[in-house]
Amino acid sequence: LACLQSEAVQCKPFDIIASNPPVHRGRPDDWRALRELLEQGPRWLRPGGAMWLVSQEHVPLGRLIAGVSSEGRPLYRSVLEHSDGRFCVWVAELL
Repeated sequence: LACLQSEAVQCKPFDIIASNPPVHRGRPDDWRALRELLEQGPRWLRPGGAMWLVSQEHVPLGRLIAGVSSEGRPLYRSVLEHSDGRFCVWVAELL
């Protein structure tokens, strides 16, 4: 998020965060940036806000979303919004 890069900008919670997170960076798949985005989501989303995430079909995005929890409770409700066999769009709505 651009707000993370500048202390001069005071961020308010967002209704929507849209991202095509980097998972390759020229190397084998690396889910760290995606996990960090999901873990930090509650900090940047308003209650009921959502992340729209685009990834290649082989990225286990639904499983990664489902694996994010706080005190044993899931943080998101996820829906596979679109899949064309190559790419998919997941919506992770903050609970």
